[in-house]
Amino acid sequence: MCIRDSLRVNYKFQYRHKSQMFEFFTTFLPTAISAFPVLLLLAVIFWHKASGRRFMRRMRLLRKKIHKHWTGNPSVHIIRVQEEYTFSLYGRGSAEIYVKIIMPSHEKKPHVKDCIPFLPPFHRGALIDEISASHRLMYNAFPLTRCHCLVTTKEFVDQGTKVTANDLAAALLAMKALKGCAFYNSAPEAGSSQRHKHLQLVPYSAFRYGFIPIETLINSLKRNLKGQLFTLPEFKFKHAFYMFEKVVTSKLIDEIVRERAEILERHYEELLKHLGNEDRRMPYNLIITRKWMFVVLRRKERIKDSIKINALSFLGSFMVNSKEDLKLFPAKTPLDALLDVTYPCLLYT
Repeated sequence: MCIRDSLRVNYKFQYRHKSQMFEFFTTFLPTAISAFPVLLLLAVIFWHKASGRRFMRRMRLLRKKIHKHWTGNPSVHIIRVQEEYTFSLYGRGSAEIYVKIIMPSHEKKPHVKDCIPFLPPFHRGALIDEISASHRLMYNAFPLTRCHCLVTTKEFVDQGTKVTANDLAAALLAMKALKGCAFYNSAPEAGSSQRHKHLQLVPYSAFRYGFIPIETLINSLKRNLKGQLFTLPEFKFKHAFYMFEKVVTSKLIDEIVRERAEILERHYEELLKHLGNEDRRMPYNLIITRKWMFVVLRRKERIKDSIKINALSFLGSFMVNSKEDLKLFPAKTPLDALLDVTYPCLLYT
């Protein structure tokens, strides 16, 4: 074959190769471009599911650790229940609420002078885990229920300061792991016994049937409350609820915990403003469940200077030291006893 024929064959090959490449790009490239959003969406879904699996694995490990180290923990002083009484409240229609009265085996907590138990060195068994960069998860030394835990700041912050998004983010993680609700006592008048900032958590299993007693009253309001402030007619004192638009602990992953916490912070501020306490000059209790949050203003700590009231009491769970204290509860409407520690507001609707 002469050089001319060789060049001609090579030219035809290159031409054919370029034609095939052009045909490839003109047919495949538009298809690839149109499929790119779908591929990107699939990648995001895969990443989201992988992130969700990692998050749930972390929550399961934390839940396992909470339950594993509870039994026989030297830092936990169990309050033994001697007797338990139940009052039934019948309100609007078929609404029913159970108010538990439990009796501890000792009248008051042991006092440790000048003790700040939420800073190192900790008592053996007190610390559960570092739940975030700014908060720890610890056992309550004097629990009201099984697996009663605390979310505490790593550095000392006064209990009376505003609840921040960082506090709420750590509380959300603990609520998810423990499958429980969180509450906050802002001052001694609201039931707080420590100046170091902390939120408390109890599992839903601590309540009868795993159901918060006052939710019966909320459910009986029979109107769509999502995204709204509301009050309960049975509570004849200054208070306010906010119903979340969706379950606040559902589909949580690390990337959206902060976003949820900022939403909670905004609703918390709205509740304080609604009650005229945006400057937090009055003590208050804050309760956060998976469906709603609740703020009540406090006047003092004890009913008739006897029964100590904290946030759990507003959910329908009281603790007394003797049978004589039971007489302080009105037989027909035990929740009316809370009027003694709050700000009555008869026109509150």
